[in-house]
Amino acid sequence: MPYILAFIGGYLAGSMPTAFLIVRRTAGKDIRLSGSGNVGGFNAFLVTNSRWTGIIVGVIDGLKGLAVALLSWKLAADSFWVQGVAVLAAIVGHNYSIWLRFKGGRGLATGAGGFFGFGVGYTVAWCLTWFTVYRLSH
Repeated sequence: MPYILAFIGGYLAGSMPTAFLIVRRTAGKDIRLSGSGNVGGFNAFLVTNSRWTGIIVGVIDGLKGLAVALLSWKLAADSFWVQGVAVLAAIVGHNYSIWLRFKGGRGLATGAGGFFGFGVGYTVAWCLTWFTVYRLSH
């Protein structure tokens, strides 16, 4: 039962479309129809041409992952696996938001924030992996 609750809670927290809401509010645009179409911090920057908007969206998305990791850790008596399910669900929720007809971002900031809840080393490994894959593919 804790795994089901962790998944549902993580998914709902991750599915909050912060980039969509912030870009709609600040620029009056649908972020899904501009730039890369992803609902995340980098596309928020591209669509609004505002670094601050991109940074704010990225930080909030990271905080979603961190909050899920910390809350699930606290509520599930320090269970690593329940925490992992909750963070994975937050990433899935960010990528396939129920509020945006199962479209969303790539989950990079949400994942980084969630891994930060496990420990700084996990976040460093996540960022190094992303950077390596990004450099090799571009």
